[in-house]
Amino acid sequence: MFDFAWSHILLLLLVAVIFLGPKELPVVLQYLGKLFAKLRQHREELQEYVEAAIATPTSPQHNEQSLPTSAAHDTNK
Repeated sequence: MFDFAWSHILLLLLVAVIFLGPKELPVVLQYLGKLFAKLRQHREELQEYVEAAIATPTSPQHNEQSLPTSAAHDTNK
């Protein structure tokens, strides 16, 4: 997705030090680290939710297909 070379990363850090200063840069990087960690956690939770929703059948047709044939057609029970 992103194609960064080491020279690009170094240039971004240099620009960040110039604009933010050496005192504010660690604070900003720590904030960004926490933000990305929280985003990763939300992405994983969403992925688990979607996978669980896909794995759980909800249609009555699908439920009949998953039952053994004798139980699926026996309506007197």
